[in-house]
Amino acid sequence: MRGISIFGKMYEAGLMGEIYLRQMMSGTLDYKQLVKRDLPLALKMIAKRKLKLLPSFGKSAIPDKTAERKDVIAYYPGCSLHGTSSEYDTSTRAVLSRLGVTLEEPKSWNCCGSTPAHSTDHYLSVLLPIRTVHSMEKAGYSNITTPCPSCFIRLRTAQIECRKEGIQDKLLAEMGELPSPD
Repeated sequence: MRGISIFGKMYEAGLMGEIYLRQMMSGTLDYKQLVKRDLPLALKMIAKRKLKLLPSFGKSAIPDKTAERKDVIAYYPGCSLHGTSSEYDTSTRAVLSRLGVTLEEPKSWNCCGSTPAHSTDHYLSVLLPIRTVHSMEKAGYSNITTPCPSCFIRLRTAQIECRKEGIQDKLLAEMGELPSPD
């Protein structure tokens, strides 16, 4: 989980590296596939900026605003739409713009945790998305959307889980308050 906090989706490359290392150690690594297909694909993704080698070290917090912003929808792209799925991000924004929907990407979002968080640390799998929902709510957004299905599931599940006894107390101690249940 430390890796996803720092490098976002780059952890997937680390997982692949671990798989290749284990295959190499057991003598089952297909070197032809690695050299002819996988490495060129990785280099191509890096060249197209789909895999970021250097982390971004957080985003500034949004100041507390009391007025709701009903005319604008908070757009949560998640890590993947800023990297490996950038085309999906572009098309989503284009379609919503054409429909007359105004989107804003708040500056204070963080990774939802997706697979690594909920498979390793239940509390972190609730904290990461709730922190994002809370910051967007504090910024005055009354509506949030995300095109990423994994992010959507994590955001929605976290809103349900954060009301459960035990988790709610830990979140309140860390954040001071929780976002609305809607």
